Amino acid sequence: MSQLAKTFSLSACALAATMLISACGGGGATDTLAPTVAITDNVAAASASGPVTFTFTFSEDVGTSFTAEDVVVTGGVPAAAVTKVDATHYTLVVTPTANTASTINVSVAAGKFKDVALNDNTVAASASQAYSTVVAITEPNNAPAAPTALAANVLSIYSDAYTPVAGVNLRPDWGQTTAVSEVTIAGNKVEKYTS
Repeated sequence: MSQLAKTFSLSACALAATMLISACGGGGATDTLAPTVAITDNVAAASASGPVTFTFTFSEDVGTSFTAEDVVVTGGVPAAAVTKVDATHYTLVVTPTANTASTINVSVAAGKFKDVALNDNTVAASASQAYSTVVAITEPNNAPAAPTALAANVLSIYSDAYTPVAGVNLRPDWGQTTAVSEVTIAGNKVEKYTS
C-alpha cells in the first residue's frame, strides 16, 4: 500500500471517530448553560391552612448542590432539609406561623446551586402562598346541665334555677374594653363577655 493510501485511510478513520464521538454527545462540546429553577406549591386553594410543600423544578440535574440553606423563607418555618425527588425535583415543607393570617414567601437567589457541569444559576426565583391558621372561636350553643343541688344549699350570683344574691355586680368597670351582654342559649340566660 502506498504512503498516500495509508494516510488517506488513517484520515478517514479519524474523521469517522470524530463524527461518532460528536453524535454521541462527546468531543469538544461542553455545557455552558446556567441552570434555572421554578418554584410551585401543593395548595390548590387561595389560602393554606397548614404546612405547605414547595417543589423546586430545575432545568437540568443539579447533583447535590441544592440544600435547604439555599432557600430563604419568611412567614413560616422551613424543614431542616430539602427532599430530593429525582435529579431535577426537590421539595421543602414550610409550616406557617400558628394562629396568624399572612403569606409564606420562598426564594432562591442567583449563585446558590450548580448543574453537573458546574455552571452556577444566574437567575433568582421566588414563590408565595397565602395562609390562615387563625383558630375560629365558636360560642356555645347548648344549655348547661340542669342543677341538682337543693336551693337551701346554694349561694347563687346569677341563675335562672336559684334566687341570686342581691347587690352582686356582674358588670364591673375593670378599666378594659370588655363588653358585657345577656344572651339566651337554648332557653337559658347567659352573661357574655367579649374583648
